[in-house]
Amino acid sequence: MDRILIIDPEKSVTFTLRKLLEHDFSNVLSCNDLITAEDITKANKCDIIIVNSGMKSNDGTGIIPYLQKKYPASLFIAITENSHENKNMPEGVIGAVNKPIDFFTAHSEILKMIQRNRSDKGLTGISLEDYLQIFCLNKMTKAILVKKETLQGIILVHNGKVIYAVQDRLVGEKAFYKMLSWNSKSLKEIEIKKIPQPNIEKNIEHLLLDAAYQIDEGEANEPENELLSEEAMADFSNTFEQDLFSGNKLPAKSDWVSDVSQQEKTGRGQKKNLAKTALFFIPLLILLGFGGYYGYQKYAGHPNTNSDAMILRTAQANQETEKKVMADTAPAETAGSEAIPKGVQGKHQAAGQSVPSTANETELLARVIQRVIQENNITSAETTPAETTPAETILRLHGSNTIGAKLAPALVKKYLTQKLDAKQITVKSGDHANESTILAFVDKRHIGIEIHAHGSSTGFKDLAAGKCDIAMASRQIKNKEIDKLAFLGDMSSISSEHVIGLDGIAVIVNKVNKINKLTSSEIKEAFNGSITDWGLLGGNSGSLINVYSRDDNSGTYDTFKSIVLGKEKPLINTAKRYESNPVLSDDVSKDRDGIGFTGLPYIRGAKALSVSDGAGQAILPTFFTVATEDYPISRRLYMYCSPIPDNPNVQPFIDFVHSEAGQKTVQEIGFVDMNIRSFHMPPPSAETVTNKTVLDRYLNEIKDAKRLSLNFRFKKAASELDNRSIRDLDRMVKFLTDKEERIILAGFADNSGSYNSNLQLAMGRAQKVASEMQSRGIMPSQVLSCSEELPVASNDSAKGREKNRRVEVWIK
Repeated sequence: MDRILIIDPEKSVTFTLRKLLEHDFSNVLSCNDLITAEDITKANKCDIIIVNSGMKSNDGTGIIPYLQKKYPASLFIAITENSHENKNMPEGVIGAVNKPIDFFTAHSEILKMIQRNRSDKGLTGISLEDYLQIFCLNKMTKAILVKKETLQGIILVHNGKVIYAVQDRLVGEKAFYKMLSWNSKSLKEIEIKKIPQPNIEKNIEHLLLDAAYQIDEGEANEPENELLSEEAMADFSNTFEQDLFSGNKLPAKSDWVSDVSQQEKTGRGQKKNLAKTALFFIPLLILLGFGGYYGYQKYAGHPNTNSDAMILRTAQANQETEKKVMADTAPAETAGSEAIPKGVQGKHQAAGQSVPSTANETELLARVIQRVIQENNITSAETTPAETTPAETILRLHGSNTIGAKLAPALVKKYLTQKLDAKQITVKSGDHANESTILAFVDKRHIGIEIHAHGSSTGFKDLAAGKCDIAMASRQIKNKEIDKLAFLGDMSSISSEHVIGLDGIAVIVNKVNKINKLTSSEIKEAFNGSITDWGLLGGNSGSLINVYSRDDNSGTYDTFKSIVLGKEKPLINTAKRYESNPVLSDDVSKDRDGIGFTGLPYIRGAKALSVSDGAGQAILPTFFTVATEDYPISRRLYMYCSPIPDNPNVQPFIDFVHSEAGQKTVQEIGFVDMNIRSFHMPPPSAETVTNKTVLDRYLNEIKDAKRLSLNFRFKKAASELDNRSIRDLDRMVKFLTDKEERIILAGFADNSGSYNSNLQLAMGRAQKVASEMQSRGIMPSQVLSCSEELPVASNDSAKGREKNRRVEVWIK
């Protein structure tokens, strides 16, 4: 993926553009002067440079020509003071953004500039996965030609969804997975004249997740000798391109698949068809077998004395019939229909069998099935559905729906694939809603991991009753629950309490709305209907507030309800409810009087509000402010288990969840992960200052520094770090190893007690973190106390005071 550098004297410009582009690109750098830019580009080749065209260069020429001479391979986007400059841009500038910057519009325009340039010059070296996600996130309609040597295929995105894929003789998901599996591929945008009939229904997240499993298991990498011949391929490609790009009607999905089936006569394709067809016609073969069985008994005139021998003779007698049925029906599976193929009903009726009803006949039926499977060399991997072999449940996760709906299944699948080398992963629905079991085969063992997502409290109840091994919770365990589970050990200990990720929600309005920030209580009153006029919130008087909300099945709504609405008064009944985050956000962006909430990645064309917790400073929702837990509408996600679990599978799974791979999964699902990152941040602003000397010292020390995506916090009424912070220490040490930056620790306190005592308490907290770091071989350069300055939450509540007692980490 591209490395992007943003250069502008205004820190607010570089910071905001960087944060927006980090949603789309994995490597975005920024600076505010030419000297730093040159230092950055010495160590990092930058593919795209976004630069203020009014900045001065060292040789007296314009900054863009100067940078073009030094970095001829880079492309440039200019930040200009007015639109008149755009007409005189040097060659190699692919677009311009005008000041004053509307950041969300600029973000969209920059993406379009980059994509236009890619479509002209090809997309070699760009991650197909990242590119598709950009298209889907921005609800675009695009077609990508994917090539690998002599192979090629096409993927279509329409209105933000992958709807179609074709690669040689493959179509739909199979073609999609095949193209993603190619190690070396080139990409190019192509124009389309019509949208074909969709052959893919999954969303992009599920496609990419399934693709990872397919590639990891080798399913996407079929033998090359199964492809069409070059002559057939050329004819196929010409027909496809003519149909798709000249507006002719495309073949239906079933026609494509049927054509493919004629080619699958050798190798694994033939084996799969044989297995599937055999499974479909086993009842027919059984009935044929019983016809022979009963006929033989009648002819022999005596009861059968050796049923196994009879089964064998019956099976042998019907070999030719069975083979003929298999041959007649081999293509039936690919036609997409489960109806009995032509000719089968007649054979069935001609046999004249009846269905066995006695216990002995049922046992015989099972033997016949097994014999048919064995005689046709059908492997259990192809023919044994998960239901036929009872799975051994190795782990049970019960509790929070926020975690259990998507995150837990994704973590379980990754764990099975990456740690247990599991195959044939499937999902079986439970007896009740929000219950499922992830099934898989590990070294021929059939195993399952159970997930019940009925709410956080049910997890703790089931843990106490021995019905689960891990409790999932979107809140911290309560004291009464700790007492009930005391027989398992101390559930508040680091061995029991595991913070696995964070959840944050953005409150959004239309961009023309003049309101930029609200308190948590004002947001609550707007959404529960206590306030219905924007004028009461500082907006246009007389304008009614239109509320937009996710539906009751949404984890996003669950979080918003828990943190903002509470239990006192429900969501206003006139609220418009949505299943989709992007659709909700887009509708708010079209409604001048709309207000809604959405996940962090889905702010899109709306405006996110800064939120304050009463007297605390208003904080904008970003990955960083959620990760540090400074943003008010954020919460921790937990897993709880016995500190010494009886089940040996608990600890390995928990360890995986904490690992980088597990945390990457947390991020992929849309939550904020626990992996450490560093960010350039604008200097914090204080609404009230108690001691300017203390505050100025802090501001001077962190000038031009980067902040780490964590805050160290402490247990209630104790100087001990809380469980998240203890694990963050180890993550931070790993992050800082081999880095040469200076490390600055800044301690903070709430406003209880005198200022001087809070100055000492804050210093004590910072020194506690410094001591823990030193014991791990990391030496902080500076340890500061900021006393009660810069509260991130209201000191009027116990929860707010707890947030204000923190230690920040900066590096420079």
